Amino acid sequence: MVRRFIEAQLAERPLSATNGQRLHPLTLLTASVPETFEYFNEVGKLISMLLRAASGILESDMIQHIDEDFGDMDNYFVMQAFDELASAWSSVINEIREWSFMEDANGAYRERIGQSSISNANEAQDMLLKNSADNPSMLASFMQFLATAAHLIRSDYIQLRMLMCEDSVYGNDAHGDVSVIDQGLLAKDYVVYEDQLQFFALLSRLDIRTSMDRLHESLCSRCNALQSEFGRIESKIKSGELAVSGGNSSQKTIDLLHEQIQWIILLIGHSLADSGISERVLIPQPIIDYSASCLSPEQDMVVQNIMVILKLLQFELEKITQSPLFTPFVLYLFDNISRIPESTHSSIVEALELLTCYAHSAEHDHYFSKIKALIMHGIINTLSDKDFEDQYHDSRIVSSILDGLDMMDGLLSAANFRNMDMVFQVVFEMHPILARLLSIYSSGDEVPRKVVQVLESAMRYLDISSLADDDYLLQFSHNIKDILHQYHALKQRRGVSLNSSTDIDSLGETTMLISTMSYFIRNEMGFAANEASQSANRAVSDSYGETEVFGLYCIHTTVSLEQLQAPNVLRGYMQFLSEMIQYRMPSLLRWLPLPVWHSVVAMLVKGTDNEIFDVCRRTYEAVSKLGAYLKVVGLGDAPDGLQQVLSNGIKQMLSKLLETLLFSPFDAELVEPAGVALVTLGLLDPEHLQACFRELFSSVHSGAAFAERLSATLSKFNSELESSEPIKSLLASTDLIPDPIDGAALRQPLFEFLVNARAVLRIK
Repeated sequence: MVRRFIEAQLAERPLSATNGQRLHPLTLLTASVPETFEYFNEVGKLISMLLRAASGILESDMIQHIDEDFGDMDNYFVMQAFDELASAWSSVINEIREWSFMEDANGAYRERIGQSSISNANEAQDMLLKNSADNPSMLASFMQFLATAAHLIRSDYIQLRMLMCEDSVYGNDAHGDVSVIDQGLLAKDYVVYEDQLQFFALLSRLDIRTSMDRLHESLCSRCNALQSEFGRIESKIKSGELAVSGGNSSQKTIDLLHEQIQWIILLIGHSLADSGISERVLIPQPIIDYSASCLSPEQDMVVQNIMVILKLLQFELEKITQSPLFTPFVLYLFDNISRIPESTHSSIVEALELLTCYAHSAEHDHYFSKIKALIMHGIINTLSDKDFEDQYHDSRIVSSILDGLDMMDGLLSAANFRNMDMVFQVVFEMHPILARLLSIYSSGDEVPRKVVQVLESAMRYLDISSLADDDYLLQFSHNIKDILHQYHALKQRRGVSLNSSTDIDSLGETTMLISTMSYFIRNEMGFAANEASQSANRAVSDSYGETEVFGLYCIHTTVSLEQLQAPNVLRGYMQFLSEMIQYRMPSLLRWLPLPVWHSVVAMLVKGTDNEIFDVCRRTYEAVSKLGAYLKVVGLGDAPDGLQQVLSNGIKQMLSKLLETLLFSPFDAELVEPAGVALVTLGLLDPEHLQACFRELFSSVHSGAAFAERLSATLSKFNSELESSEPIKSLLASTDLIPDPIDGAALRQPLFEFLVNARAVLRIK
């Protein structure tokens, strides 16, 4: 009932307005009903009471060992009620934030034109609203109230989770193999956990400073307790006490602390970042604002929590390698890996290398040589067999090669600063093997797909900047380009230039290829800001630029347009293209063939009104970077054909982008990047932009007054752009690779222009 009431209030859209601003339903409710805050305060208390009730059930069950079925039933109803109220509370927070975002964006426009939204309320209510209600102050007060109530809810939820961990560890003794909570609704379904974690994250972001302080305190206390417990165990081992008393009690304590630490880390992780399931994976603005307000990393609890987690991982790994059972365990895995399912070999190699990195240097060298032998021995023996050329499709041979490549992938996943040079050496030794495999097997086989996966992992996990000198940097670039050439030749051997298959395996291979090149360019930029940077050797920069451009060429000549437009493939492609334009524009002009330029421009045109948020955002970024480069640097002595392709593409993108902004349903978060792209393209071809506007004027059928209003809106927008400092800064830039226009300064005039223009154009 409470949830339905809250959601019903949020669904109301009052017609009353004050100071030219439509009122939020909560603003109207709070101004009209003084008891509103008291009501929501009682709801907050009810949420906390439910959490404390669940904690009480757990404590009672653990102490008195009552029937677990009885406890489960209580938890079912208590936590179901909690989930209902948490959902309603989340709706309130999200609604206010979304409303505030839109009102901030459009507020300046309403102030300038001096118009109210709608005002149909009666006179008495208008007087009440005029005297007591406005959105910013009322909603700010409401959010402050929610933040105060959230502190108690967060504390109660943390306490409940810690008790759940205790029950899961110690409850096994009383209830058999499955704990009470694991049988109930509270922990039965991961979706329930996810909802609760997201609710906790929303509450944390209301007051991120206090929340991070509380979580940091909880995390540090349990990490310190874990280290102390390990210290006591070491003391008992030295004194021989552990052999007499047994280690079950200490193990239970360690299990409990691990369980509690895991949940604290989950709470921290969900508070600091969204789940990543949706298209928009962004750092929440409250986190950014909080960290920016901290004077030093020592005061920033976001940084400090992450540091504690990293130190804990290092401590755990060091303790594992110091165990007297560690060496026998590792040797057992090395000796018996052939008896373990091949599907686990990659993970085993990754885990072995990560663990042995923390052993003494000589021990690590020994273990690494054994891992290398595991990877290389099977593949080299297979390729060296005199009958390999005739039997390379034999299932046993293919399985052996795939197993070796899987283990190589596991080793790459374990690359870190302790073993980077050694892993690079294995990669250099694997180059001729990977190239030969691509020259033997056909497209569509598992082996080439696995080679692409290994290549992606190399680009993802290796740190190119750690290579010793320019010779190694050049060798690595040449090796990657050689493998790409072999892959391209493999695709051409089928007699079909493009792979048009849209099955899962083919799409996965295409995604990995694009991801490989995207990781490559980001990895390379670890030692060079962009192609114009003076921090990189010219020969090295040219070599990497040529390799990356060939990667783009390889994508367009081995992948069909149908495949490129698959959602996940398109997301990765637009990201890679945006990075190429940002970092490698001179190389693109120098090496990318004209037919591929046709395809690149066509993809940019298609991306301007795509339904996928990330695709649109990346497209607008790419267009803005491309436009900035062409405006400041120009095409130089580029062939006429390329100039014509880009000129036609600019016209198409201008027309389509303007139409999208003015007529299509549009995500407010995309207005800024889309507006920057539009303005940048307008600087390149102002005549075509004006032609587009003239066409818009002629399409207005509602009279001269509306056409004049639209013309005035455009004139005002143009005037503000002419005086815009970011645009002046771009036009005055002399950088070899200029930065795009800063969109923050364009946000207000863009919103004003779009709100007014869309309103006029929608009048029939």
